Amino acid sequence: MRRSVTPILGALGRAVRMVRTRRVRVTPYRVVASALTAALTAIALRRPWDSDFGVHAAGIERIRANLRRPGNPIVDAATPSPYNDYTPYTVGLGLLARVTGCSGLTILTYAAPACLAVLLVGVRRFTELFSDDPWAPVLALAFLTLLWGADAPCWSGFLNLRSLPLITPYPSTLATGLMLLCWTSLRAALDNPAPARWIAVGVLGGAITLIHPFTALCAAPGVLALLGRGLRRTDRHGPALAAAAAVGTVLSWPYFSVATLASAARTLHDTQRPLYDRIARRYGYAAIGLPALLIRLRRDRRDPLVLLFVLSAVPLAVGWRRGYTPLARLWPVALLAAQVALALELSRLGFARARLWWTATLWLCVRGAVRQYPNVVVALPGSAPQPAPIRDLAWVARHTAPGDTVVADVPEADLTLLAYGLRLVAPPRPDPFLVDQERRWADRRVMAGWGGPVPARALSDRLGLLRHYRVRWVLALHGGWRWADRYADTVVDGPGRARLLRLSY
Repeated sequence: MRRSVTPILGALGRAVRMVRTRRVRVTPYRVVASALTAALTAIALRRPWDSDFGVHAAGIERIRANLRRPGNPIVDAATPSPYNDYTPYTVGLGLLARVTGCSGLTILTYAAPACLAVLLVGVRRFTELFSDDPWAPVLALAFLTLLWGADAPCWSGFLNLRSLPLITPYPSTLATGLMLLCWTSLRAALDNPAPARWIAVGVLGGAITLIHPFTALCAAPGVLALLGRGLRRTDRHGPALAAAAAVGTVLSWPYFSVATLASAARTLHDTQRPLYDRIARRYGYAAIGLPALLIRLRRDRRDPLVLLFVLSAVPLAVGWRRGYTPLARLWPVALLAAQVALALELSRLGFARARLWWTATLWLCVRGAVRQYPNVVVALPGSAPQPAPIRDLAWVARHTAPGDTVVADVPEADLTLLAYGLRLVAPPRPDPFLVDQERRWADRRVMAGWGGPVPARALSDRLGLLRHYRVRWVLALHGGWRWADRYADTVVDGPGRARLLRLSY
């Protein structure tokens, strides 16, 4: 017996010694990243999600209900969606929801720490391409989140401290982390060319395009900058192999066509227009990184960060001049070039050699933190994010079934209802693939735009519209819709004056 136990104890001893010799090295960045992950995880538990959260959760719910033909996640129609709802990220979360039985809202909430982890690893690895100083990635992370402007935009893909707590589980956050990892993989392929490395770069690029096309737009300047700096004439076959892998990845995705989504970009002009408003107030703090880019330009005219800034700033200027507002989504990568360059130069010079520059940068970081802090302390009791989160309608989900069509008397409730797997009569945002979109909007106004006594003719028209769109439930958050009581077989009282009516025609 003793002889049989001895080999086991010896193996356990060797395993313990191996773990001890391979202990995780504690670095400043790991400490800061762990603290940020813990804070944003605590925020995620309070679900302070903004409006787009409902659209992403709706896609997960549709995959959970029907993997092969999920249909339009917003309305009951067999049309594609212009909002890229069935990405590899969404489909993966939908499969996880099918396996675990959890709702799309729950799955998307708990995906937040995973997306953040990918982003944090990407920031560290990208910064380490240029410096082995352990404080350089710490400064880069601080500047990426704080050095924006006095009125930093709260937007998907814009990783300032005001926006990040609200968009952590969004596809754009995961895609940004993958973009940084794609750039580091490209640098590795340039340093050590091998077919497998180039294929990996291409697959990553294709995945980014599928997950969030706007982030793929941001990734393109970085790819060109790294190729312009490190590509040798003998390596021309590598980029061609990566491009083929990227195209193959995109074309093999069965749920949507990237070309079809690109054709719908014209509908996004109005929604992206605010990103070009008040440029100095939104992005002015990052200007302190411009001297760092000039220093790197004098040192090397083909510096990747300088090229990254130029290749993103020029399209930004063209988009502003020509009024093509989707190009405004390049702001994060243009700022990233200046922010990372600033982190590298300050860490290289030290405080003693650049005291004034350090002081001005820290002052702007403090100002950025003061302007953006409300969405960071949202985990504390009594605090609320800005803008205010969508309404909590969990009590509605307890009585309805995923896929049911609901009409609410408050337009702001529509995006929240999507998060629970419910469908609407009309899309809350433009949908070029929905040919009867204008009619749906008009009918939605007719159904929800009345108050007080309802004339007999108007009542007949509204009942006809409810039947036409197969509306199963009516949500009256302000206690109205009393005329519909006679057509309801179930009336559920919610918080305050809210009522939920199940219609029976």
